[in-house]
Amino acid sequence: MTLTYEKICNLLKLDQKKDKESADYILKIPNYGDSLLDILRSHSGKEFFVIGNGPPVEDLNSIYGKGIIVVADSAIWKIKRPYVPEIIVTDLDGDTERILELSDSGSIVFVHAHGDNLQKIKEIIKKFKRHFIPTTQVPGYEGNFGGFTDGDRAAYISNYLGASRTVLVDFDFAIPHGKPWNERKQIKLDIARKLLEDLREKNGKKIIGL
Repeated sequence: MTLTYEKICNLLKLDQKKDKESADYILKIPNYGDSLLDILRSHSGKEFFVIGNGPPVEDLNSIYGKGIIVVADSAIWKIKRPYVPEIIVTDLDGDTERILELSDSGSIVFVHAHGDNLQKIKEIIKKFKRHFIPTTQVPGYEGNFGGFTDGDRAAYISNYLGASRTVLVDFDFAIPHGKPWNERKQIKLDIARKLLEDLREKNGKKIIGL
């Protein structure tokens, strides 16, 4: 059974009005997202490697140059200088200074709006020197590529951009790396897994590592 936005809101007691308020705000900011998406669509047919924040089990040096690197912002610490990933997916709750640095160096950043981060959007978006792509989670809104957490949203974005297959790297749905465990966090991890399973069901063997 597909996990809908309404079901997720019920599980986590999310305020849909705040989600809409945040989405409305970010979509009004000039961002040239369509032009950036056109650039990224040139990668259609390539492998996409989505880097998650699970305990490191993969030597990232072994995948650099083999495809498109997509990093969830909680995993940004794994990207060592001078490497610059093609894509960063963030709701601005990670290392925003590093994200801004990588954006300046050429990473295209997908910035997500939800009910709990409107103030961060207002504070941080103005620091971007380069354009970004806004994402939302409200059904029917522009920028809703699917997914819920940064990690699974990154996989949905990769699929949208035409990945020949999406390889999940360092994903762990039981041990949140670097963050304390709590029941709400586990629910989010369970949601991420279910959404990725839904994506795999639609795309068959194109989702690897789940």
